[in-house]
Amino acid sequence: MTDTSLNGIYPAIVTPLTPAGELANGVAEKLLARLLSAGVDGVYATVVQPMLSPSSETTPIRLAVSVVMFSLRQAN
Repeated sequence: MTDTSLNGIYPAIVTPLTPAGELANGVAEKLLARLLSAGVDGVYATVVQPMLSPSSETTPIRLAVSVVMFSLRQAN
């Protein structure tokens, strides 16, 4: 039987925005990289829809997945 329980630290991440209301990609990447290098077991990312335009509302999630996948490749 596989243990599927979550254990460890899974912080919720903030969504840094530019003054124009778009995702601040560089800031978000640095935040995620810092959390991962500090040894968190994962991150909790969600989208606050009223804050982002409909065309970019999935961008924070896609960015988080990209940074985590890059981190995993570097670790192996």
